Amino acid sequence: ARSLHVHCPGRKKMELPSDAESFDSWLSARFAALGITDGEVVDYVGGIVKLEDDDEGDEEKAASIAEFLAAVTEEDVSDLCSDVVQCWGKVKQAEAAKATLNEKTLDDIAHDLLQREVQDARAAATAAAAAKQKSEEELALKKALLAQYDQELESDSQYPPGFGLFVHSFICLFVCLF
Repeated sequence: ARSLHVHCPGRKKMELPSDAESFDSWLSARFAALGITDGEVVDYVGGIVKLEDDDEGDEEKAASIAEFLAAVTEEDVSDLCSDVVQCWGKVKQAEAAKATLNEKTLDDIAHDLLQREVQDARAAATAAAAAKQKSEEELALKKALLAQYDQELESDSQYPPGFGLFVHSFICLFVCLF
């Protein structure tokens, strides 16, 4: 799987897998730089920023994070709060772009498979029609040969009467078997 490259404030470049694990690592590293190593604090802030509430915009999320962190540290966290929200927004955009690409890829694969099935069905139909026409032509040729031999045997006086019928029956049996 390809990694997504997302630039988040506070870091030069960050590689993200298809989920948000790297965001959580980045968030932990940012808090550790401030001396905040409590995993519950990181999880809580991550939960705030990842909240899918349409009513609460990025500014409200940043304010909620700042209010919470004010109780945990005396450091100025206003830049950190906006960085966290901004970085999560970029991660979501990158994941959405990757999901869209994956959907298009799956649609392309399904389309290609369907086209192959249609081509295979057309080829099979063409082959069946050709085989049917060939067998009809072969049957007509066998009947013509049979009629020719039957006529020749009946017209030739060196054979006893009814011999043509016997040969005709034998030839019919031979033609039907092969």
